[in-house]
Amino acid sequence: MGNARIQEMVTKLQERLLDYGADHSRLLLKVLRRLARGRPVTREQTDAIIAELGIVRDEAHRFLKEVTERDADNHIVGIMGLSLNDHPHRLYANGASMSAWCAEDTLFLPSLLQQTATVESYSPLSKEKIRLTVSPERVEAISPANAVVSMVIVDPTQDDMASVEAIWSTFCEHIHFFASQEEAERWAAGRGDIEILTVDEGFELGRQVWSRVLSYAEQAERHLEHLFEIELQYRPKMSPVTSSEGRVGEYLGSGDGTVKGSRIQGTVRWDLFEDQGENVCPSNLRGIIETNDGAQIRFDSMGFFIRPDKSNPNRWVTSASVHFDTADRRYVWLSALLAVWEGELDMETYRHRYQAYAQVVE
Repeated sequence: MGNARIQEMVTKLQERLLDYGADHSRLLLKVLRRLARGRPVTREQTDAIIAELGIVRDEAHRFLKEVTERDADNHIVGIMGLSLNDHPHRLYANGASMSAWCAEDTLFLPSLLQQTATVESYSPLSKEKIRLTVSPERVEAISPANAVVSMVIVDPTQDDMASVEAIWSTFCEHIHFFASQEEAERWAAGRGDIEILTVDEGFELGRQVWSRVLSYAEQAERHLEHLFEIELQYRPKMSPVTSSEGRVGEYLGSGDGTVKGSRIQGTVRWDLFEDQGENVCPSNLRGIIETNDGAQIRFDSMGFFIRPDKSNPNRWVTSASVHFDTADRRYVWLSALLAVWEGELDMETYRHRYQAYAQVVE
């Protein structure tokens, strides 16, 4: 999608609002999928999910309180746009009748639920019914065929989106389906904060906004354990950290960063080697993790950087296999793993951000 205003909003939403991290993302997904059975999620069910994930219970409940809709018994009846209450956009999936907070929610929820859904909504102007069939991969059917969706441009650094109620008023109340482009433009006349998208564009927008949470969902389906999140920053005057022996590609530079995970935390120094290309670049990222408890873990990753959208030349995505090596007995289990990580590189700031996963055998 080439809309610069929407791309800027997506970046801010991912960095400022939807950057939940691995544990909270998995928690959201499990509660969401439980709710999609069509019944409220009780405190006992939530506690069972938290225990299964092995995360801190009080912290998990504080997080959920901020992002969920509740009934009079304090049971969860809404989360991540899906609700058992009466919102304007109906969603039917797996035999359950539910609703969505806004029109855009109906387009990304099937991907998060991994279920095909039927959607019914009404234009706020003409009251004409819009009916969709949305699978996890695409919009399968649209009626009427020229239906569109409105999108409000928000700035999470300035607009209040700190609660479910704030999200409704700032975001959801301005996102609707319309029977045609002309009808949507009449509704949006005089407003500079509205963009009109095709339904397919709305679907792709939802996939992009929730890409990090979706990556956790996809990794969970593969039964991979999240190891850590790693953030890397290029330092132009930094000397190489590793030897050039066995490297792949030309040396591009070095930097430092941080590692944050449930079992590994610390700092990192790294070197990047790469065969440069216009849109695809084979890469070799190597370095040393120094954990907060004094261990040193060497890593060597092989993969590719790909520029998925030529209209946004600074954004590159990557996926790579990673091997670890350490003599420290506390982390020797890493040496038996072949891990993977995926993430993005921003060429404007020269900042990398990856999520690392592996099948861990104790």
